[in-house]
Amino acid sequence: MTLHQKIESFKQQFLENVPEEKVALMNKATQELSQSGILSNIRGEGEIAPNFSLEDGTGTTVHLADLKQQGHVVLTFYRGVW
Repeated sequence: MTLHQKIESFKQQFLENVPEEKVALMNKATQELSQSGILSNIRGEGEIAPNFSLEDGTGTTVHLADLKQQGHVVLTFYRGVW
């Protein structure tokens, strides 16, 4: 199964198990972000990200350059306050 297929499967399972009002709320937030113009500032699939460092969920600083030395990196960003 490809990564794309796994993501699509996850999304389908998610939609089947989350209350409709929650899905509607997330869709509304996504639409508002899209309409805000923020999408014109994002990097697209396959584009090279600038090197950066961030803290992970445990407070450990993670450097993109270090991760890239281990192999390919997939970056996913989650909007903070839901």
